[in-house]
Amino acid sequence: GCLVARGSLPATEVQQRSEGRRGCQGESTMFDVKELVGKPQRRQERAKLSHLDLSSSLNSKLDDSSTPLTPNVEYDLLPGIPTVRQKSTDEFNRIWIEPRGLTCDTITEAFRNAHDGEEVWLQGGEYEEDNAIFITQNNISFRCREAAKVIGRGHPQPVLICRGKGIQVCGITFSHCPKAKESQDPNVCYSALQIDQGSAVVERCDISSQVGVGIFAAGSAEIQLVDTMIKACHSSGVVVMGDSSRLDATRCEISNCAGFGLLGGGSSAGQIQESSIHTNGRCNIRLQDDTSIDVSKCAVFGSQQGGIWLGGRCICHILECSIYNNLKAGLQASDSTAPIVVANEVFEGHSEGIVLHHTAKGYYIRNRVRNNQGMGVWCAGSASVSLFHNTLANNRLGGVMTSDSAQLIFSNNTVSEHKAIGVGLKDESDVFMDDNQISSNYQGGLVLVGHAKACVNGGTIERNVKGGIVCSHASRLIMESVEVRSQQIGLVQWHDSQAFLSAITMRDHDTNILVQQNSKLHCHRLEASGAKIGLSLIENSVGEIECSEISGNTITNLAVANAAHIKAKHNNITDGLLAWPNPLYPLCFPAARSELVPTGGRGVVFLHRSRGLLVSNSIIGNKGCGIECWNEARPLIQSNILTNNKKGGVHLKDESLAKLDRNYIFANPRAQLKVEGKAAPDVIENLLFGNLLEGGKVEEALVIMGRCKGLYRRNRFIENKSQKRLNVWKRHGLVVDSNCMISEKDYEHTVHATLSSFWIKDQTQCCLLIKNPDGEMCIAQTESESNPLFHNVSFE
Repeated sequence: GCLVARGSLPATEVQQRSEGRRGCQGESTMFDVKELVGKPQRRQERAKLSHLDLSSSLNSKLDDSSTPLTPNVEYDLLPGIPTVRQKSTDEFNRIWIEPRGLTCDTITEAFRNAHDGEEVWLQGGEYEEDNAIFITQNNISFRCREAAKVIGRGHPQPVLICRGKGIQVCGITFSHCPKAKESQDPNVCYSALQIDQGSAVVERCDISSQVGVGIFAAGSAEIQLVDTMIKACHSSGVVVMGDSSRLDATRCEISNCAGFGLLGGGSSAGQIQESSIHTNGRCNIRLQDDTSIDVSKCAVFGSQQGGIWLGGRCICHILECSIYNNLKAGLQASDSTAPIVVANEVFEGHSEGIVLHHTAKGYYIRNRVRNNQGMGVWCAGSASVSLFHNTLANNRLGGVMTSDSAQLIFSNNTVSEHKAIGVGLKDESDVFMDDNQISSNYQGGLVLVGHAKACVNGGTIERNVKGGIVCSHASRLIMESVEVRSQQIGLVQWHDSQAFLSAITMRDHDTNILVQQNSKLHCHRLEASGAKIGLSLIENSVGEIECSEISGNTITNLAVANAAHIKAKHNNITDGLLAWPNPLYPLCFPAARSELVPTGGRGVVFLHRSRGLLVSNSIIGNKGCGIECWNEARPLIQSNILTNNKKGGVHLKDESLAKLDRNYIFANPRAQLKVEGKAAPDVIENLLFGNLLEGGKVEEALVIMGRCKGLYRRNRFIENKSQKRLNVWKRHGLVVDSNCMISEKDYEHTVHATLSSFWIKDQTQCCLLIKNPDGEMCIAQTESESNPLFHNVSFE
């Protein structure tokens, strides 16, 4: 049989037997039977011994150079193989090297004597080292049987320095706690565990440092952390620097460090996944320079600064992380970093969710940014980033904000439930937005100020309390194929802003579109319906509307006031709904509040020195008047169709200077053209016919009332079923020339006027000149009403 001793014998009882031993104070843990029995010929005799006198027989049979067995070792006989084991005590065998069984007094001494591929083992307990532990061997392991703690007392030396390849450190607690804390050199990185070169795997370890970082990897070092905890470090938890260093961490925890949780710099690479980085004094994760460390499926929270800060030229992936409850921004990207950030939760932060500034780039996809005290996403500086398929909800200061000269591609995102603005653009930022859903934001859906520019394509903007879209202060908006609905105002423009709308649907607002204060609006294929006011231009604003549908608005479909100017071509302005005024409703053009709304349902209204060009529009079926012009308004109304407007075709009053040219005005239940007050229109080559009776009341094709001026030339009044084709009274300076008034009968009633209505004022000659198929009639009056002069007049 073979006699094997497991465990070592004290030096006082066993002498060294081999010349190859390297100065250690104990025997090998496993040794050949020759070392016990000496000569081979004695084996047969030993085999005859019984187990009853094994101890005494062995002592008697050993040669003279042998040492008797010690009482501190118990001996057992296994079937066929006698074995010897040392009793487990704290006094013996705390540090040893496998497989040779070489024991050492210190860990430093053990690694000095270990070979490549061996294992250095510790029994449980605490070990203090005054000097750094160097591991220079390759494929060597550092392990413990039970919980073991290594305390580094040297300063500024680390506890453990790894410089070999394939090093494994398992299950050990490292604490960097120098006896005397000297003043620290800011250029020196103090650490508990340092890897200068080579590679190491640190598994199931706890690491802390009272004077520096927990783990420091530099140069070409490669470190892999598995199920390891780094906590309570005086500086950062893990620092990875160097031109080719690499970190791979899985299921680790980095917490309660005074500095960063993880600091990556240089050209380092790697990934950290399924880990928790939290409650650190500075950012939980800081990646800078040219590092490319990916972070995935991690919990990043509780930092006294930000959650993740990316800087330099960092190129990395941030995937499926939960980033929350950080004092500053959950995720920050600065300098020229270009990360790819996918499927993260950024929530309940005390500041912004995501901050992008300087010249940051990158892609942010399918992230949820919610319930942060600041903005959801803030893009500033010269950043140029892309946000796709993100959800931003209930952030206190708004969903997305851009400033400075930032550029943003914003596509297929959902922005909702914010107490401030949904998407805000200011300064000279430039944003392209595609197919986004912006809803239920209190201060507005999309807001542009400064010189911001936005191109919006597709998507929905709805149920934003203060307004759907706001453009102000020279901002520029291009918008196509967007549905805007159910807000106080669909689009409002202020202070020299410009908007270009195409294929836009505006409906169910109080006011669909309001343009004011020198702003400019261009609409093509606009649909504006279901509001109190369809489109309003005021205060020197300019609008151009083409091929649009403005219909079903209760107060007016189109209103132009306060020196505003509009060009409207080929539009359908129809079905204005009748609604009595509500004194509690604040009209959107203040200068007209006191006089705009005796009744509603107008097609087009021009007010207060406004100007405009209405060409080839269809103004049909409004419950009020088709076109109204008040207060020195001077539009050019040309080649339009006005029909079936319940309150009449065109109504001009209060010194209006409108010009009507070649319009087709027919079948309006009241007067096709009504002129009153001091209006002075030019009515040329219009066709007014088919006037209908309503409720038995006689209505006229043309009604002129008050002290009006104007020119009526080459108009055609056809098939009007009233007794009076032309009703003129209290006129002043009126010229009616070459008009054609045709009916099947009642030619004698073509002109109806009373002599008392012809009078002169301020030495001004008043004249009525009529040319019709029955001849010419001129009525002239000199200085007094008592001396009228009549020429070519016949009365029947």
